[in-house]
Amino acid sequence: MLELDNTRIKDFKHCPRYYYFRHVKSWRQEGVGSPPMLFGTLWSLGMDALWEHGTVEAGMAGFMEGWYRAGLTYPLPLAAQRLWGHHVPETAKKMMPNYLRRMSTFLKNITILSTDTCYITPLTSTVEYIAKPDKVYRSEGRLCVMDHKSTGYGGKEGFTFSWSESWHLSAQIDGYAWTVGQHYKNKEVTINIDAALVSK
Repeated sequence: MLELDNTRIKDFKHCPRYYYFRHVKSWRQEGVGSPPMLFGTLWSLGMDALWEHGTVEAGMAGFMEGWYRAGLTYPLPLAAQRLWGHHVPETAKKMMPNYLRRMSTFLKNITILSTDTCYITPLTSTVEYIAKPDKVYRSEGRLCVMDHKSTGYGGKEGFTFSWSESWHLSAQIDGYAWTVGQHYKNKEVTINIDAALVSK
């Protein structure tokens, strides 16, 4: 059975050899990856815990669990602090109270159906499409998908226009909508990008 998801499709379009090494041979780069990419992953883990428990403490516990699982120490050694810049737990600690203050009413009025769950839709007898949205929930009777994103593309005025607009024609987001709609037999799926601006 061939399993396809947005990452595999994107990687193959980028470079078939890269696709082969990453997804067939399962080769991975050594180390923890770039600070912005890891921060985004940890922010998403923090959001999982915050959405479930409704507290900043839970959100930070989720963030820090991922931080330590990545093999990082806290605080970082002085020599590593310049490399990591503002992609560190202190930044998340400043962001999460603001996030919860803005989202608390919203979170109280939704029903979470799934968190980081794989939705599989057969395309043919030998090919399946897999989507793993961050959250699927119901809000005011609507079926919704939420995808957490973090970015440094922005400043005092908010997110850059090009970054915000990049999600309108995203294969990843369209794939989430289609697969979740197939699973719940609902043609209308609302997609939301839960964007966090990570800046100095």
